[in-house]
Amino acid sequence: MKESRNTYLLTLLALLFFSNAYAKNENQQTSKNDKHYNLMEQDDEEEVINPLKQKELPTVSAIQQPLIKPPIKFIKEDLEVTFGGKIKVEYDNYLNNFYLNKNVPDDISYFKQTIDFNVNAVFGEKKCGHKVVEAYADLRMKNKWGVVGAYKNTTNTELFLSGISLGEHSHNASRPNPWFKDAWLKLSLNKAINSKNDKIQYFKLGWFPFQLGRGVVFGPFYASVYEGLGLFSYNADSSAPGININGELIKDKLWYDLYYAKFEDNSSSISQTFSNTVKLNHVGKRSAPYRGVAKDDELWAARLMAIPVNNDDFGKINLEPYVYFNEASDQKVEVSSDTKTQLGAVGLEARYSKNKFKIGGEVAVNYGQEKLYSIDRNSIQLSVVKTDGEIPVSSANILDETNNERGAGMLYKGYSHVVINSAGTDLDGKSAPINTASTGAAYNSTYLQRDAVTPYPDAGTDLNKLLNRSTRIRPEYRNKFKGWMGILDARYKINKSFKIATEFGFASGDNDPNIEEVNKNYKGFVGLHEIYMGKRVFAPQLLGERNIPRILGLLPGQREVEDNFRAKTNNTFSDIIYFGFGANWQPENLRKNRFKINPNVMLFWKDDESYKYVLDSADPESGHVSSTDKAGSYLGTEFSVIFNYELIEDLTLGGIASLFVPGSYYKDIKGVPLKDDFYRDKIPSDARTGVDPANYRISDDVAFYGVVSLEYRF
Repeated sequence: MKESRNTYLLTLLALLFFSNAYAKNENQQTSKNDKHYNLMEQDDEEEVINPLKQKELPTVSAIQQPLIKPPIKFIKEDLEVTFGGKIKVEYDNYLNNFYLNKNVPDDISYFKQTIDFNVNAVFGEKKCGHKVVEAYADLRMKNKWGVVGAYKNTTNTELFLSGISLGEHSHNASRPNPWFKDAWLKLSLNKAINSKNDKIQYFKLGWFPFQLGRGVVFGPFYASVYEGLGLFSYNADSSAPGININGELIKDKLWYDLYYAKFEDNSSSISQTFSNTVKLNHVGKRSAPYRGVAKDDELWAARLMAIPVNNDDFGKINLEPYVYFNEASDQKVEVSSDTKTQLGAVGLEARYSKNKFKIGGEVAVNYGQEKLYSIDRNSIQLSVVKTDGEIPVSSANILDETNNERGAGMLYKGYSHVVINSAGTDLDGKSAPINTASTGAAYNSTYLQRDAVTPYPDAGTDLNKLLNRSTRIRPEYRNKFKGWMGILDARYKINKSFKIATEFGFASGDNDPNIEEVNKNYKGFVGLHEIYMGKRVFAPQLLGERNIPRILGLLPGQREVEDNFRAKTNNTFSDIIYFGFGANWQPENLRKNRFKINPNVMLFWKDDESYKYVLDSADPESGHVSSTDKAGSYLGTEFSVIFNYELIEDLTLGGIASLFVPGSYYKDIKGVPLKDDFYRDKIPSDARTGVDPANYRISDDVAFYGVVSLEYRF
């Protein structure tokens, strides 16, 4: 049923795309770290003719003007240097955004300040008729008031204590130092080879934003948040480093882009390629556990931008077919470097406009695969014998780390996937201790595939026989990417002051791809570095901020205690269906103040089916996913209003207010535990009596997001 529905939706979108043409892409989006986006459309008079130039326009927030005004210039002969920037102070508030639960302090608010200083240098335009050399830099400093260094983090690094992994860790900056968000250099290939051709070709390299289509398939945000897949995530509030060759093929008709980016380099030092043991847990790699060379994260992309028709009688058509491929070695699903991702997409964006009417859309399909290597999950762990967190003080409750005798008052140090087979004792089922017998047995390749029933031979005394857990060895398997997405929107200009719009979007979904460790197709759509929140109708809370948790489909029968079940989240543009209406009002008498107000309403559904979560407050230990009852697919509705008003020239007041009303889906999964569950991980076991876990978990209360901003541009 689900596959036939997906086929129907894909066919419907394809028919709509190819029976109509599409409208000009008018709005660009800025980094998610800016929290706001360029939601307001440009006026028709501001249409940009050159698609390449359009893609490179500096973008601003939802509550600001669509173009940066650069009044400060320095000109000497054929060199022109432009200076500009902004100072923005804003107040943000989030209520019930993270848990949809009014019973806990799910409420944060803060002031934030952003300072940008831009410099753009252009040489050769007067003499050659086009830009021969151009250099651009955006120096940024951003911080929350009272929170030092909140926005510039170090990359995640895995920490070890005596060979025991303590997980990954990163640091905030010690003080709010400025950094370059963008810094790039562009030169004319025509001038470099002394070509007189009037179709200019450019070569560009450095840190700069780049996107395909609307930025849903591939966007400029250098970050990806997906709990179930091994996708590199780097939240630096800066553009990715890359190289771009672009230019014109047919005068005023056809342009192209060839793009390369390196998101992560793992070959920049000998410690990365050789002097490491990042693959020590790979089956068969214990004698050669180093990474090796060329294990980087790189992307190649190409697109065409065409205007096949542009006349008063028919209107204007824009087409953008594109393709990209991302190869990322040494990614992480469970442990460092346990996955290789080969992700790609092929798509088409199309737009049509005539007079007061515009329509547009985009379709794309994923291809490629995620390869998960065979790994030995066994690892040294720190824990205590008592599972309630109490450090044991009796010598009868703990093993010494060097032999089989009981010790006193020590932290238990053992192997996580080799257990002690001592029925009837307090050691039965506990992780094996580190001693001479267990060390040799645990890492002897002869026993890697040993079943979970037969004890190791020579594994110690009768009270200390060792068994493999059934989950010790993860087999090698592949998830093939088979997701797809489609968006369709339309806008009608009623008069010079008022426009109405509608938008429909679909992105296929799937459940956790790592539940079944077998080769399979992953049907969820995967976008890379995207933060799409609508083109003509906007959802600044659910699709913009993305703090509201969207849970991967729950599979029947999963149990909270016995299976140590924790639901996973996926807040990307995936597993979602939406439909909405919006309006854009710019009163004639306030046009000089560039006042705009944009109300929106958007309804959301989940594509992939999920089962209900059953939580009995009187018996929290029995929490489980239902084996029969399916959860509703309706996620909820978001109501939002966006406005901006220029108080005086270049000083703008703006704001966003949004309410999200959860639907039947959240009612049906209410109380499901997530990673870092507060009830299990924060409340001591002896304090849980009479406590309802639902009061500390995902609920179905209304969420609010709001921001007020004052920004000056110079």
